[in-house]
Parts: sequence; C-alpha cells; structure tokens
Amino acid sequence: MTESKVSYIPLEIWLIIIKYLQPQDVLNSASTCRDWYKPLTNQILWQEVYKAILPEYATDHFCITDMVKNVKRLDINLLDGSEPTYLHCWPESFKQRTVYLQHIIHVQSKAVKALRENTQTFEKDIKAPILDMVRIKEMEDSAKSALPIDLVIFMYYFAHHLPVIQPETMEEGILPLASGEQFETTYDWLKLYDKFNVRRYMRSRPRTPAYRLQKVSPATMKYMLQFNFAPFAQVDEYECDDVRAGLSVMLSKNNEPPADLPPYAATEGYEINLEKTVNSIGKVFFIYSQYCGYMVQYLAESFTDYLMQYTGTALKYGEVPQYEEAGVADLHVDLPRDQSPRTSILLPQPIDCWDISSYFPTYFTQEHNTISHFSWKKLHFKNVE
Repeated sequence: MTESKVSYIPLEIWLIIIKYLQPQDVLNSASTCRDWYKPLTNQILWQEVYKAILPEYATDHFCITDMVKNVKRLDINLLDGSEPTYLHCWPESFKQRTVYLQHIIHVQSKAVKALRENTQTFEKDIKAPILDMVRIKEMEDSAKSALPIDLVIFMYYFAHHLPVIQPETMEEGILPLASGEQFETTYDWLKLYDKFNVRRYMRSRPRTPAYRLQKVSPATMKYMLQFNFAPFAQVDEYECDDVRAGLSVMLSKNNEPPADLPPYAATEGYEINLEKTVNSIGKVFFIYSQYCGYMVQYLAESFTDYLMQYTGTALKYGEVPQYEEAGVADLHVDLPRDQSPRTSILLPQPIDCWDISSYFPTYFTQEHNTISHFSWKKLHFKNVE
C-alpha cells in the first residue's frame, strides 16, 4: 500500500494546524485513518492541545481521584490486528489527559445547561469569569496543593454560568458553587479555606478539654491533622453562634492511615467519617464547625459527582432549595443513587447508553432544616456505637 502524503507532514506543521482546531476536532482527526492516527499520537502535539484547554495552568498540576487514576487507558492501537497496549501511568500521556478533560467538559456542560434551562435559580445574564488561571494559581499556592482537575475545569469554564439570584437576607441564601462573595478575591477564599480545616479548629480551641479527645488515639489524631480541604461552597455561617458549614474537596492523599483507624471518630468534640477519608483525594465532604465540635461527612466521589447531586436536586424541586425550603438538606447529605453504569461519572462511560441523569439521586429527604440549626449534641451518626 502506498504511504499517504500525510505521513510526510513534519511535526512543526502539525503544531500550526492544531492551533486552528478544537481539542475534540484533533481527537476526531486521529480516528480518521491510520495515516492520520500515527502522526497524531505524538505527545509533543498533545501537550499543546492539553495546554489549549487550560491555558497557563501548570502541566504538572493534574490532581485526580485514585479511582480515576487506576483506570486502564490506551497507549497505542497499531490498527494491524495486534493487541492494543495500555499505559502503566496514563496521566503521563497528554492525549489521555485531553480525553479525560473532554469528558469532564461534556458532563459539566450538560449539567450547567440543565440547571439554566430548567430552574429559576440563576441569573439570566452570564457574568464575566472571575476565576481565571491567575486566581486559581493563587488558591493552589494558598492551599499548598493542586486542586482536583475537574474542579479547576468547573471554576475556569462554568462557575460564572451559575450566578445564583440571592434573596435580600444573605443568611437565608441559596447555595452557589465556586461563586459568590467568598470567591470574589483570593483573600476571601482563603478565609473560607481556613474556616473548614481541622488544623484551624484545633488552633482556635487550644484549651479543648482532654475528655473530648480521649476516644481518639494519638495516631488517629495525627492522621486527622493532615487533612487538607479546599472549600467550593459555604452552606451557612452564623458568627454569633460560631457556626460554619460548607462543602469541600479533599486535597491530601491520606494513603497511610494508622492501623487502629476506626470507621468513625465519635467523641464529644469530633464526628468524622474516617473510613471515607482514606485515599480520598478529590472526594467531596460536608464540614460543620461549631464552638463545641467539628464534623466531617462524606458526600461524593468527586466535585463532578456532587454536581450531579446538585443538579438532580435542583431539577427535583424546580430550583436550588434555599433556607428552610423543602429539600435544602438534600444539598449536603449523602443521597443514594443507582450505582450503574459506574460508581463515578468521571470513569469511562458505556458508549451511547448513559446520560448524566443516570447519576442523579434516586431518593430525596425533602427536609426543610439546615444543618446549622441542628444542636451538636443531637447530631446522630450511623455506625457509631
């Protein structure tokens, strides 16, 4: 077979060509035929495509969940009947990174479109983005960690599409995602970041009575103190009662838990879902901090999985529920859903037989109460003896 002239196009020309194409166009071009596939496997080329999706974002910042990291990804398919080879560490492949980012963008865009078209919660006019790469870098520098890449995608591409219409009384407000006054400046976000981390809670309460911690081993306490949470939403804040509640993604790996780590840390001072914190980078947790206690509860496998819960809840009620409305608790409790087709929507999906609605909750509490009105001593946690 005569070799196509396409195979003689030098890399320098391909790098010029892809500047005029969208990432999905390059992926589609690579699937055209073997003569196009071969030059379009070059990692230098795909690095430029990846950088076009997240311009000026550090390429060594690629934070993903362990579940996603452990998925096999294709290295190269020789198209001659040979068995395809798979990458040992697929995040090192800029092509596979691009495939993954395109999946995130597809999923999040579907959710944003559903929220804007089917609810009355969001402003009609789309605001200009406030979270550019400079701001995102400042947030990562402050947290001393890369943010999960799906949260970065949302903040850069979609957060400004969902500005909520807040009521006049802000303490009765609607829950926004990566937007609102807490994200207007890096300083405002850093204050929010500081509020929900266990290290801050300990620093602000140096005289915590020893009996509150007597059920927690020193190894477990050391493990807890390494938690690093990045907030993306504040549920409530009542300064008079020293009550704060919000949603955060885990930034620390937590891959070396102590041997005696209990499923829950349940003392008078703490209620932490420890079982879900192991290998939990990128997972979403609800954090509740009060003068007499600190609570961490698991919500979702990733920010994008939580976005599915947020979207499903809004579609259920016709709006994002606000203070003391039916369903407001459904925004910050772990709601059940059908586990098919995958545990997380960030995993590779079956072709042409799934939709984001497959990841919406299948049960809603319809509770009116917000967590900030609960009494700490009345909080009940399952699996705590």
